[in-house]
Amino acid sequence: MDFDLYEVIAESINVVRASARRQCLELRQEIADDVPRWVSGDPSRLGQIVRNLLSNALKFTERGHIVCRVTAGVG
Repeated sequence: MDFDLYEVIAESINVVRASARRQCLELRQEIADDVPRWVSGDPSRLGQIVRNLLSNALKFTERGHIVCRVTAGVG
């Protein structure tokens, strides 16, 4: 299934944003210019993975910010 990767990332960040604010943490999103907007895969599963990673980052970050950085990999 083709889906908008940028939208899935943004939605995942928005899910955990309130928790970050409560901890006085800033969430940032960085998507490299060479990352395609439309990709094939399972958007629900990818969103779940990103939310889990962000939630774990919130657990182990006491101050500052968390960056969700997306880059194009080789392979």
